[in-house]
Amino acid sequence: MSDIWIGELEFVDFFCGWPYEINTKQKREIGNGNVVVERLTPEEINTLKLDHSFVYFRGQTFEWGASMMVNFNNGTINRRSQECPNAVWRRQGDSACSLQQAQKLATKFYEIFGEYNLLTNNCHIFAEWFMRNLSSGNCKF
Repeated sequence: MSDIWIGELEFVDFFCGWPYEINTKQKREIGNGNVVVERLTPEEINTLKLDHSFVYFRGQTFEWGASMMVNFNNGTINRRSQECPNAVWRRQGDSACSLQQAQKLATKFYEIFGEYNLLTNNCHIFAEWFMRNLSSGNCKF
């Protein structure tokens, strides 16, 4: 079993941890720093809030977005979210899914739901869907 974490970044910090960024900040462990103790149910995730949500699972950050610089269609851009000092983390449970299963699951989101849409197919909706599938063990696509 591995922990599932949901992370949030304000848009001003959106590029934090991007693989293309020159970043000399020291890494920090997920779960240290800005941890919020309460656990959100998927129904409590506000799909219209003005920040960016992503999921950290088995050492990888999974997320959904729109950008002309990177392609989010496989569910990750390899963001180093543990290097983002302003990220807020909530532990959402755990999952027995493997990293490879999670990667396939993240890719399925684009196949099922299509292109990014700010209101109807955004990062919060992806995080909720991905988290729900991981925590229920529904990871064999």
